[in-house]
Amino acid sequence: TQTLLRIIQLLEEEGIVVGGMVTEPIIEKRRPVGFHLVHWATKERGVFAHENLKSRHRSGRYGIAIEVLEDLGVLPSPTPGSRPT
Repeated sequence: TQTLLRIIQLLEEEGIVVGGMVTEPIIEKRRPVGFHLVHWATKERGVFAHENLKSRHRSGRYGIAIEVLEDLGVLPSPTPGSRPT
């Protein structure tokens, strides 16, 4: 993830528009307990996975909030690779 974020930073410094989404860890008491889903263009975020999330959708110890993926994952993004005019 850190490599991807660095590449995105370099592209944006060149004026290239980057779209999509990334996950960021949720750390509590120095321990990972879940993930935020972040829409790159709007910076909107939601709790996508968490140990305390009650859901029939699970990945390991995490409950998964499919609605967060549906809400943030389908937001329009700028055309990736384009340059602002």
